[in-house]
Amino acid sequence: MSTQTNPPANPAKGNLQGQTTLAAKIDRWQHMNDNVKVQLDAFPQLKDFQTQFQQVIDEAKALRLQMMNIEAEALSSTARRNVLISTGDDLFSRLSHGLRSALGPKSELLVKYGVKRGKAGRKKAAQPTPSPAPPPVEAQATPVPVPVPPAK
Repeated sequence: MSTQTNPPANPAKGNLQGQTTLAAKIDRWQHMNDNVKVQLDAFPQLKDFQTQFQQVIDEAKALRLQMMNIEAEALSSTARRNVLISTGDDLFSRLSHGLRSALGPKSELLVKYGVKRGKAGRKKAAQPTPSPAPPPVEAQATPVPVPVPPAK
């Protein structure tokens, strides 16, 4: 008989190393219990412990199946929730656009249906205060020479 155990499907990483899953523990427990059952004649003092251990293993297996069913139901419920949210948002959008079209985007009646009214319009930007005009520049008496590029 081999003492080699199968590694868990999703081994723990980081600070979870050394901790094992319930399934791995049940497998280890079942392996030990099977080996002890065969040798109970040699270790009669362990019979009560082995019987209790078998009950714990059976309860752990039942609990694991229950947890797997709960997880499957949760995944199913989450998928249904996502579909409902998507469908509800789409229908809400269609209804609100239809109401806006029928009543007008700024109608007060939209509030009755739970739709936000359109904004009243953009506020005009405040008129900037005119800055004081720069002092006038006096004309120079002599023109400034402009460099002419050399002809080729």
